[in-house]
Amino acid sequence: MPPRQKRKVSTRSSSVSSRESASKRRSASIASTTSEYGNMTVREYLTKCLNEAVEKVDAHGKKAIEKFHAEADKAKKTLETYMIETEDKGESEEVEDKEEPLKYIVKVKCTKGYYSGQEFKINLSIEDNPICYIGRSSGKKYKLPKGLSLPKDPEVSTTHAELRLSTDGKITITDVNSTNGTIINGTTIKPRKAHLLTTDTPTEMSIGSSELTITFERA
Repeated sequence: MPPRQKRKVSTRSSSVSSRESASKRRSASIASTTSEYGNMTVREYLTKCLNEAVEKVDAHGKKAIEKFHAEADKAKKTLETYMIETEDKGESEEVEDKEEPLKYIVKVKCTKGYYSGQEFKINLSIEDNPICYIGRSSGKKYKLPKGLSLPKDPEVSTTHAELRLSTDGKITITDVNSTNGTIINGTTIKPRKAHLLTTDTPTEMSIGSSELTITFERA
C-alpha cells in the first residue's frame, strides 16, 4: 500500500485572515476618529487640525514673548541699579578727592631790629595769594596779610625777598637780588635762587637789621 501524501495547507486562509485584521484596525481607527470629530469631512478635519496647530504655536509664541519681556525688564532694572550705584560712587569719590585749596598762615615774629617784639601774620594761598613779597616798600602787594612791609629798616631793600607756595605744597624763599642779602638759619642764600623751607619747624631769617622767626600753620 503506497504511503499517504501530506496535504498542502493553503495560505489563502491566512492571507484572508490578515486582510480582515487590517480591515478591523482601520475600522477601529475610523471609528475612533469618528467618535472624536463626528461626521466631519476630510477637509473639515484637516482644517480643524491646522487651526489647533496654529493655536498651539500662537500660545507658545505668547509665552515666549512674555518670558522675553520679563527677562528684558529684569535686565533693565539691573542696569538702572548699576548706573545709580556707579553715579553715587563717582560723586562720593569726587567729594573725597576734592580737597581744600592749600593755605598757610605764616607767622613772622621780629626778635631784633626796628620791629623787635612785633608779630605779623601773612596768608599764603594757592587760590589768591601764592606769593608773599617782603621789603621796605609800602606798596599794595607788600601790605598785610598778603605781604610784609618793613619801611623803618633802612638796611632792607625796597624789594628784598619772596615767599612762594607751589601747587605741590612746598614753600620756598628767594632773595631777589637785595643789597644786603638774606640769611636763612645761619646761611646766606644765593640771590635769585629758590631756597626750600620746612613747614614743621620754625625758620630763622635775617634781612637788613631785622631778625625774624617764621612759623607755618595750615589754614
